[in-house]
Amino acid sequence: MVALKNNHSLLIKWFITIVVPLLLLLIPLNETYTALMRSYLIVTLFVIFLFAFETLPMLISALLLPALYVVLNIVPFAIAYSPWTQTTIPMVLGGFLIANICSECGILNRISLWIVSRCKGSFIKIALGIFLANWLICLLTFGNGSTVGIVFSYALCQAMHYGRTKEGAIIMSASIMGSALCNHMVYNPLAMGIALPAAQTVAPNLSITMVDLFVAFWPLAVFSVLMILIYGKMYKIPMSAQVEGGESYIKNELAGLGAMSNQEKKAMLLLIIILLYMLFQPLHHLGMEYAFMIMPLVAFFPGIGLGSSECIKKIPFDMLFFVAACASIGTVGMQIGLGALVSTLLIPAVATFGNSFFLIGVFFMCLLANFLMTPIAMYAAFPAALIASTIEAGIDPQSILYTVFLGGDLLFLPYESANYLIMFSFGVMTMKDFVVTSTVRTILLIIFFIIILMPYWALIGVR
Repeated sequence: MVALKNNHSLLIKWFITIVVPLLLLLIPLNETYTALMRSYLIVTLFVIFLFAFETLPMLISALLLPALYVVLNIVPFAIAYSPWTQTTIPMVLGGFLIANICSECGILNRISLWIVSRCKGSFIKIALGIFLANWLICLLTFGNGSTVGIVFSYALCQAMHYGRTKEGAIIMSASIMGSALCNHMVYNPLAMGIALPAAQTVAPNLSITMVDLFVAFWPLAVFSVLMILIYGKMYKIPMSAQVEGGESYIKNELAGLGAMSNQEKKAMLLLIIILLYMLFQPLHHLGMEYAFMIMPLVAFFPGIGLGSSECIKKIPFDMLFFVAACASIGTVGMQIGLGALVSTLLIPAVATFGNSFFLIGVFFMCLLANFLMTPIAMYAAFPAALIASTIEAGIDPQSILYTVFLGGDLLFLPYESANYLIMFSFGVMTMKDFVVTSTVRTILLIIFFIIILMPYWALIGVR
């Protein structure tokens, strides 16, 4: 009976995976929705369902996506596989190496146990502590330190044996909210640094400082704390829940580690160097990703000896292919004119909302656009078009820019945003947990935006 039920479920998943993308064949072609665009959307939606339902091994689905782009002549090989020549893959690979190196020498276990001991063994307090730590890293690194916090949270989950558990899902969700969501409070050159110049092409007098961003988006910190408490309720983890073994167990484990070894000190120094490099990036102006591309490799050099062959063997290489495949969705889409398609279809629809509800319409437009565009692509494509279409209506360009900026975090699947994708790529969360936590966060963020943020923005003069 169980086998029949499982087979029935699998057949339904394959039916959705194949039939739903083919429904796009029913949409008439035009100057924007071309045959090439249709092929791209069918292939992309097909593989997205493969990822979502996990009907094939992740590596196979990840290899299939760019291959179909090439075989079906959607784009040349160099474009379909271009994510492998960009910084995301070596940065993720470096993150895995750092985590494996520090885990092998024991420093991450020591740090994790110390944090747990400070939290008196309370799981919810640990999750809140992770959020706060990642938030501070984000603030101190101008939004570019999210990977540091994600790696640290991943290490904590490893030390506490939270891999692919409900506890691990909450810890990683707290991590990403502390970095990616609270990233809106700082001036990140890869986010607002792209969105603001785009808006200034039609609103040249528009100016936004880091102080403006903090004042506008600080309520997101309160929202994130509430989300962590809600996740605890969702997964039925009471506020009083203690980590396995209780407080005495944690203290005994920490005492049993003894004095810090030389390898642990070296690993701690490695982490400090990476953090300082990112903190002082405004002075040296080098890429933030360089720290993850170089420092983990230096750890293998003679005289340092932190890395080993085991650190390499433990790298989940299928996740690297998954990251590259997801990145190719945005790269290929923008190459064949996806931005123009989204703007043509969605902006007129949003305009029908009227002035009072225009920002709500923009917010929902961003939610839909996230399925096929990266947030960065959206930041580059939407502000100018939206502001230009509302100049006569007198809607504040600043409010439009803020709405698009926040709309980049309305997502359901990991491929929709690089930060969330990197977090998921560490393999602590199942796809089901990611979809559930992201969907709940997205729905509540929409409600928070309408009930709290929009009136607050009006109160501070952003209308």
